[in-house]
Amino acid sequence: MNDELVSVIVPVFNEEEGLGRCIQSIIGQDYTNLDIIIVDDCSTDRSSAIIKDYASKDPRIRFCRHDVNKGLVKTRLTGISSMKGVCAVFVDADDYIDDHWISKLYECLVSSKADIVFGDFVQEKQGISQEFNEDPIRDSDFCYEGKEMLDVFMDQAGSFYGWHVVWNKMYSAEILRKINEDLSRFLDRNIVMTEDIAFSVTAFLNSVTVTNVHGPCYHYSIGRNNVTSSIIDESSYEDNLEDVAQVLDYLEAILAEEGSASDYSDKIIRWRLRYWKIYSDILKGLLKEHRISALLYIKLNRRTKKVLLQ
Repeated sequence: MNDELVSVIVPVFNEEEGLGRCIQSIIGQDYTNLDIIIVDDCSTDRSSAIIKDYASKDPRIRFCRHDVNKGLVKTRLTGISSMKGVCAVFVDADDYIDDHWISKLYECLVSSKADIVFGDFVQEKQGISQEFNEDPIRDSDFCYEGKEMLDVFMDQAGSFYGWHVVWNKMYSAEILRKINEDLSRFLDRNIVMTEDIAFSVTAFLNSVTVTNVHGPCYHYSIGRNNVTSSIIDESSYEDNLEDVAQVLDYLEAILAEEGSASDYSDKIIRWRLRYWKIYSDILKGLLKEHRISALLYIKLNRRTKKVLLQ
C-alpha cells in the first residue's frame, strides 16, 4: 500500500533523551514512502547531532534547524512549509509510534476521502503504558461532515485534550496549507501553552470530512516537559496566561473571519470560563506553596479575570 508520499513532521527542542527512540519508531514504519522532516528549534543539547546522525543513514530524513528559538507553533509551521507529502502526521520528539500507525491512518484517509483522521493513543509514564479511561474518541466511531466536527470541538470546550492535540491525527496537505496561512497571520508570539487549540480550530473550520480509526498506536509521554508544572512564579504565570489569552482571542477572530462567531458565542464563553478556572486553580496553588504573596495573588487573580473573561 506504499502509494503516495506521506510527510512526518517532528518538532524538536532539547529532546536528546527520547529523540532516538522517536526517530527509530518513524523509520521503522511498515509504510515506507515517507518524507521525514525533523525541525530543531535551536536546541542547546545534543539533539542536532542525533538528528544529523540519523539523516546521514536514511535519505528520507530532512533536517531543518532554526537559528533562534521560535517556539512549538512556528517549528511545526516550518515543517508544514517544507513538506512534500499529500498528507502528514506530527510526532513529538519525546513520543513514539507503533510500526503500523502511519499505514493505519493513511488507509483510512484514502478509503474515507477524509481531510483529517483521528487515531487512538496511550499515555506513557515512567515506562508504563495506559489508555486514558475517559477517552470519548476511543469509545466511539464517527464520521463528521461539514461543520459537525467544529460543533463537537467547540461544544466540548477543552474538556478532553484528545480533541485538540496535534499529534493524534493525520491531515491532508490542503488542510495544513490553510493552517499554515492562518496561524502565520494571527499568532505573533512564541506560544507555549494551548497552541494546539489554535491549530485544531483552524483544521476543523476548514475540513469537510473527519473520521477516526481504533488501536492505540501513538505513545504519548507524560510527566516530562509538562508546561503547567513549569509555572513556578509570577513571570512564568504571566507568560502562560498571555499564551492562553492570545489563543482564545485567535479562536474568536478566526471564527469571526469565517462568519461563524455568532454561532459559537455561548461556547466561546465556556472555553474562556474553563481556562479561567484552570488558571485560577494554578494561582491558588502558587499561593499555597508560598511562591507568591497574598497581595500578588490578588493582583494576578484580577488580571486573570480581565484577560480571560472581559
